[in-house]
Amino acid sequence: MATSEAEVQTAVRGGCALFKRMIANLEIRIRDERRRLAVIEASLRKVESQPKPDPALIEQLKQSIASLQSQIEEDETSLADIRIDFEMFCT
Repeated sequence: MATSEAEVQTAVRGGCALFKRMIANLEIRIRDERRRLAVIEASLRKVESQPKPDPALIEQLKQSIASLQSQIEEDETSLADIRIDFEMFCT
């Protein structure tokens, strides 16, 4: 069974729409992660500025920061890869 040009175009448009949704979702996710990171960093500064800071809480906040930074980096890499794919297939 031969695939018609219209079916091919429909499939391409659907794939491009999927890329756009993936890009938008990752951009939102990264933005939200950066906001959470800023909140955690502010909490860390606040805890560290106390007269007797809790070392366990400081360590927990630092681990949260490191984990979130790693997640942001992974998401930024994924976003860059998806953008490359989008440019290759949809432009």
